[in-house]
Amino acid sequence: MRHKIAFITTEYVKPHLERILPQLGMDATFSIYAYHPFEEIDGFFRQIPREVDGVITSGNRFGSAFRHMFPRDRRVVVPMGINDAEVHRLFWRLKQEQPDLDFQRIYADFLDELHLSIPSFLTEDHGIPLSVSMDAGREQTPEEFLRGEYRQFQKLLEVWETGQFERIITRYSGLLPMLRQRGVQIFYPFPSIDSIRSACAQAQREIEMRQLQDYQAAEIHVNLWMPNPAYTVESLYEQRLLQLQQSLMDYFGSKAEDMLFRRSHFGVDILTDRKTVAQCTREYTVCELSAFLNARLDFRIFVGYGIGQGIYQARLNAITATRESEVSGGSYLVNEQDVLIGPLGGGEAAPPSPSVFSYMSSHAGISQATINRVLEVLGAMPNGRLTSQELAERLEITRRSANYFLKAMTQTGILQVVDMHRAAGRGRPEQVYGRAAAENTDRIH
Repeated sequence: MRHKIAFITTEYVKPHLERILPQLGMDATFSIYAYHPFEEIDGFFRQIPREVDGVITSGNRFGSAFRHMFPRDRRVVVPMGINDAEVHRLFWRLKQEQPDLDFQRIYADFLDELHLSIPSFLTEDHGIPLSVSMDAGREQTPEEFLRGEYRQFQKLLEVWETGQFERIITRYSGLLPMLRQRGVQIFYPFPSIDSIRSACAQAQREIEMRQLQDYQAAEIHVNLWMPNPAYTVESLYEQRLLQLQQSLMDYFGSKAEDMLFRRSHFGVDILTDRKTVAQCTREYTVCELSAFLNARLDFRIFVGYGIGQGIYQARLNAITATRESEVSGGSYLVNEQDVLIGPLGGGEAAPPSPSVFSYMSSHAGISQATINRVLEVLGAMPNGRLTSQELAERLEITRRSANYFLKAMTQTGILQVVDMHRAAGRGRPEQVYGRAAAENTDRIH
């Protein structure tokens, strides 16, 4: 499949790119979007179609402004900088046109910012490639981008009006037409065909890597509200499960053909890919799937997303995320680094607790909000003790999830097993949990 690559540049550079791009012989479709200085960059960025796979920008300024404006846009953004060879060629071209030209009478804004004189740049090794050093530390918001443009225009005009320089070289290609109208002898080092080809090749590599990542294994678990499945009326459960399945099919539409739906003991599990999860969660920020289901169904559901290096890890992560949804509300996601993300809409994260519990939360694999709720239930118990059955009933979660949370908090030293309780009649004894001793908490901290 041919990649669609858009160039973000200025009107001054656009003809240069139109001449070079057909010579590359690359298997890609190119489009060029030319920016006019001082115009609203937000509106300019919005004209770039969503179907574009990657964006190549003239320098890092455009790229950083684009990322700030669309922080969750997953399209590849590659800056096309100016390198040493291109600047060298421009200097020597100017020298050929005017043999008596004094390099001390040339001002280059990017060299001035790097505290480099032109003779030292031309004759000495300054240690770092110009394309790297020029873009270092240049992260800008769209507003900063516009202010920087205007400041640079005023600065270059002031430099010229001092009368100290016969030529000015700038990396701000969009300013050239306006400055030339003011009589400024100003030039821009156009990117070479090699630089353009290199930027395109990098964009294609990153697009291919992103596409491979999109198809990384993922699972979505949507569980029904079942505090105790053993006492659930079977016909009611079956009716709700059918409603849930139909609603899921309506939500995904034709995309459902590329997914695997499985009925589980608790609801529906969906085997899919990372790209689908990103779409359902608006790039891991808001769970649109749960919003759709909650509007359609008259019973509670819990949504958890899991992403993994393989199907097994994706499934385990989806189970963990769904358990978190049962306790804390909202939807959760666990990624391939086993990082818990959420809640995805539907509520704010719990306020931070003391540092010892923040540390324990990161090692327990459950959120701070869940730890807080379990501790609240434990604190409300008359004897300060708790079984998994009691936790399940008070939090209205499954017994399986209650066991998982209690064991996770025991492994990290928040809780400890303080007794064993045997119900009347036969059966395995049930563990009773209480707060861990203070010395254990101090040791972990």
